[in-house]
Amino acid sequence: MRTDQHSAPAPHAPVLRVPAPWASDPSLGEQLAAQWVATHRPGREVARARTHSTLYRGPDDLSTRVGVRLDADAVADELTLLVRDHAGEVSVAEFPDDPFLPTLADALRRDVAEPIVRSILPGNPWDAALPDYRALVVHHPREGACVLRLQLGGAEAYAKVYPRAENATAAADVLYAVGSAEVVAPGGDVVRLPRLLGVSATLRATFLESLTSHGPRSDGSTKPSPVSPVEAARALRAFHEHTPSGRLPLVPASVHVARVQREQQLVVTAWPDVAERVDEPIRTVASVLDAFAPPAAQPPVLCHGDFTPGQLVRMPKGLGLLDLDTVSLGDPASDIGRYLAYEEMRGGPSEYSSSRAAATRAAFVDAYGPAPGGVEDSVGFAARVWAHRRLNLALIALRAARRFKGARSALALTLLDTRDPIPGRLP
Repeated sequence: MRTDQHSAPAPHAPVLRVPAPWASDPSLGEQLAAQWVATHRPGREVARARTHSTLYRGPDDLSTRVGVRLDADAVADELTLLVRDHAGEVSVAEFPDDPFLPTLADALRRDVAEPIVRSILPGNPWDAALPDYRALVVHHPREGACVLRLQLGGAEAYAKVYPRAENATAAADVLYAVGSAEVVAPGGDVVRLPRLLGVSATLRATFLESLTSHGPRSDGSTKPSPVSPVEAARALRAFHEHTPSGRLPLVPASVHVARVQREQQLVVTAWPDVAERVDEPIRTVASVLDAFAPPAAQPPVLCHGDFTPGQLVRMPKGLGLLDLDTVSLGDPASDIGRYLAYEEMRGGPSEYSSSRAAATRAAFVDAYGPAPGGVEDSVGFAARVWAHRRLNLALIALRAARRFKGARSALALTLLDTRDPIPGRLP
């Protein structure tokens, strides 16, 4: 399918093959909210209920959220219900009592979290009074860690609350292994990495330095100017060239392929059309990654593992690189391909332009430069970038389907179906 500078792909929407009442019938959320409020908030009434953020976890297993606004006679008039429909048995919890994150409620309690934060933030002794304590939810996904912003007076830190204690300790081990608070990009720009301030096995949480976004936009507004693909490429190059101080796992291409195949096996149980459409691309990608494997003379580099446009923030001096949980040793092409796939998805179908996407890919690859290590591998390196971009488009399509985001899944599938450059070359 061809697109010009002003047109967007015409996505073919995936077809839902199994009943999904929580995603398709908003009245169910309204009914459940009314029943829950009658039991747990006697005397209150539901003014509005909205079902959202549904996740398919497997056959007969859905979880969703129902946002509820109560009558305005009381102070606390909004709440979120976390609903799980497992084999027809419906369980309901009020956020932050999340059954998938059992310590989240405690991490949000001031009497639990504040002593920990006071002990790890510099300049805040135990016996000092700390006014204006706040714990704000920044990101509460349906899978994985919940991110909190903790503010104590003028100090700030972040916490990530994980499903299991071993997830928190593993994330801490990765940050220790990276062994640096910053790297320097080509041209001298500093890229800050979040420092680990502490870890709590009890709360299943890590506490991290705040890399707060700062700086005016080019239009004079107070929001920071966006990080350009060229800046992102230089920041990634600096990260790849950093030598970690500790041991990190080696993640070969086969592991990235296997992760997408696991998603495919889950999605086929509900959206066989989506699973079928990614099947050939996944097999092609696996073949290309095998045929163009990195040469033996090219050692693995420090890889981010989840390098997307949203992982970079602008700071007063340089950039900040977030979310190092997935850091490993591997092929730098995996990070580049992932970034290009997610960059292409930004804005959705209405803002997509094939010519702009091609120009972005070219600018990013040029700014990044040749494969690290001084090894002559230009054809193989470009082929692996091409393959990892396609692999991540397949992953985006599969994950969007499980989250009932049909438009996003359709766009990823359309981009996956669009004719790519010959493996071994990039535009």
